[in-house]
Amino acid sequence: MISHQTRLSVCQLLDLLTGERAYLGTLIEKHFLDGEINWYDRDPLVVVRRVILESDEERLLTFLRELARTKNETRQRVAPRYRFDERMTELERCLALDGYHIQDAELVAGDHGTSDQDDLLPLLRRRVFDADLVRYVREAAPERPVALVMLDLDKFKAVNDSHGHPVGDELLIEVARCATDVIGSKGRAYRYGGEEIAVLLPNYSPDEALALAERLRRALETGTWTSKQLKVTGSFGVAAASTLASDPADLLRLADIALYDAKDLGRNYVRLAGEPRPVSRQPRRADRREPEPGGMSEAQMEELRLQYYKLGDALCPRDAVPLRVQETTGFGFKSPGLHMACLACGFEVEIPGIPVANSEG
Repeated sequence: MISHQTRLSVCQLLDLLTGERAYLGTLIEKHFLDGEINWYDRDPLVVVRRVILESDEERLLTFLRELARTKNETRQRVAPRYRFDERMTELERCLALDGYHIQDAELVAGDHGTSDQDDLLPLLRRRVFDADLVRYVREAAPERPVALVMLDLDKFKAVNDSHGHPVGDELLIEVARCATDVIGSKGRAYRYGGEEIAVLLPNYSPDEALALAERLRRALETGTWTSKQLKVTGSFGVAAASTLASDPADLLRLADIALYDAKDLGRNYVRLAGEPRPVSRQPRRADRREPEPGGMSEAQMEELRLQYYKLGDALCPRDAVPLRVQETTGFGFKSPGLHMACLACGFEVEIPGIPVANSEG
């Protein structure tokens, strides 16, 4: 039996759609009303509450099945999306008490499935994310931070519309594999909803999370995807616990707001919660670099210098890719300074030249 509390939860979810009168009207009229209603002459909240609270259980279950099937589409119509997620989570909690749950876009009677793996993507399920988010944030501390990265594929709906849902699924699978390859053992990746991926990074500072998100952004931008050789980009929101966020809901909300900002600033962008809004609306170039805690030691820089002068090449200490080297000259130096950069991972180092006095003594 569907409880009164579940009916109220449905109403609260649909309250978010009052700005989408035509869509809300279609949902309600399809299942509850015999004939069309002029939504501009009636308060939609009054109509929704009346039909949801007073309808018979069979009609309400049919409506809830439709809501489960169209959850991702409905979510796209709500801004910010975290409000939809919060109310959907509450609705799913109420449904669970009534003996139902939403799985694979279907309303199912009985217990949740036991698999932690998403049915389509090589990612963990949303319910695993919800549990891990609470656990990681509870364990976070200034010396043990946790970061959350939210990824949303840009203009994914256009891929489905132009190439069909099988190609859309193929794209999601390839992007999920790319994400897990970039993340490796550093964190956990989850299917958050639709084309959104969430990544939890324990022991990651905001700068380190930005660097990882930027690597993933570049990988998406520079790759070609699916059998159709598509070009795609992604937008990213990053937030960290123990800095701006102190509880799971705050961390999720801040990352989601940062993701919306990234979309608003032109897409194909990595945005950190709380950072100043840039003047330019152009997509960010690949200017994020991995942090260099403590920099390189003099011995490490001397080793790179010797590689360059003795072997003609210096190799990146991270991935053994040949470094691009530029010599810089200055007065009073026996040998020039060297600026070395890795085009693959973004590593950079400035090695100072050897002064004349040092070279002679």
